[in-house]
Amino acid sequence: MVRYDGDSSPILVAGGGIGGLITAFALARLGFAVRVFEQAPEFREVGAGIQLGPNIFRAVDKIGLKQALLADAWQPGALEMRCALSGRQVTRVPLDQRFTYDPQQNIFFVNFERFSVRSRGEIRAIVNAVENKLTSLGHRVYAIVNYDNFFILPELLDEYSAAVRGLVDRFYSGVSRYTTSGFLRIKLGEALEKRGVAPHIFESAAEAQSDLRTFERDTPE
Repeated sequence: MVRYDGDSSPILVAGGGIGGLITAFALARLGFAVRVFEQAPEFREVGAGIQLGPNIFRAVDKIGLKQALLADAWQPGALEMRCALSGRQVTRVPLDQRFTYDPQQNIFFVNFERFSVRSRGEIRAIVNAVENKLTSLGHRVYAIVNYDNFFILPELLDEYSAAVRGLVDRFYSGVSRYTTSGFLRIKLGEALEKRGVAPHIFESAAEAQSDLRTFERDTPE
């Protein structure tokens, strides 16, 4: 790791946006003198907002800024389905209700049925929901994920798969996924495989449960 060697010459950072400020903060933590140059007369909100993906949050977590960012970040709290013609709300399911932990079986149930991922913010909300449910447990759980009628924008598949890989590495002892959609099994399976995640997705809940029983039988006490 690079450390400050006593040179008093400051490092100049051009731009006080997210990239510039995080760079300056990280360098300052290592003891470097840093100056940030920003053309705007003040720091304030500009535009509608910025979506930060899981990869960014892993980086800011490493330098100790994750909780500070989350304190001011907006996260979608529910799945809403609306009529395409009138905009009328058809149903609303709080995101938190899609994640259930059974302590007796040590199984984590994830219900993504009819859930749509159309933004990086929704990927971040999923990661946060899992973290909130499982971080305090202090041990790994087996996850069963229902992907029936799940939709994700193709351009978000890789980022979503990276987020899944992070959750698998941190929280899961094993995972069984299922969906009746052959197309989703292929596309999501391919994206997961690229991230080093077991790509197989079962066709039914019964097959996923059977996979769990096989895992329990083959796992030593």
